[in-house]
Amino acid sequence: MKYLQYQLYSVTNRRKDVTATLIQNKEITARVRELSLKPLEPFAFLPAQYIKFKVEVSKKMKSADYTIISPSSNPEILKIAIDNHPKSKIGKIAHQLEVGTEVMIRGPYGRFQFDKEAPAIVSISRDIGIVTLLGNLEYLSQIGYDKPIMVVNFVSKKFEPIYTHKNKSYNSLNISYLEISQQEIGKKAMKTGKLTDDQLESFFGNHLHAHFYLAGKSKFIKKLRKRLTKMGVPRKQMKKELF
Repeated sequence: MKYLQYQLYSVTNRRKDVTATLIQNKEITARVRELSLKPLEPFAFLPAQYIKFKVEVSKKMKSADYTIISPSSNPEILKIAIDNHPKSKIGKIAHQLEVGTEVMIRGPYGRFQFDKEAPAIVSISRDIGIVTLLGNLEYLSQIGYDKPIMVVNFVSKKFEPIYTHKNKSYNSLNISYLEISQQEIGKKAMKTGKLTDDQLESFFGNHLHAHFYLAGKSKFIKKLRKRLTKMGVPRKQMKKELF
């Protein structure tokens, strides 16, 4: 009942700017930090929804989208993972924010919640895209989901995996984890998502009945989705979230 209440509130709540206070800024890896935010009012959301995080850049307010990785059962605290990508001005500023700083957030947005009725789940992500998995695993753990979950994490050369830093909370779930490096599939495939037929069969051949959730760089995810469709995964069994 609690989840239903939060879901209904999140769907009907009008999006608006909300002030939030930074209560923790914690390193996950050298490039990714976890920010814990306390909104001035409860901020209901669904698993893996995202917010617009607003900060001042060169005397102008700029925003970037960040997935909420904390449990949706607690609307009083939001946790987001921010990648300090070399091209991200907001990422650099966010990494340097001090506890007590007030920021503006807006949302929630997105519909990337894993289906609790799925016969099995395959979560495919590249680099920071795996953050969409974290909030969903919290949700599945709390509702007692007992079907197989396959986590496939594509990791490019300059990105340190973050999933291994978060997985202790999900011991009740039936998770298998496959990490695929750039060295294993090649630079071009990691950039474009154009895997060979043999690679697709090796990674996903035994999981065509599952529901697929793909998150990461737009070009990579779009191409991989097309390849999975050609392989035999129905479009209705796939969802994507582009970064």
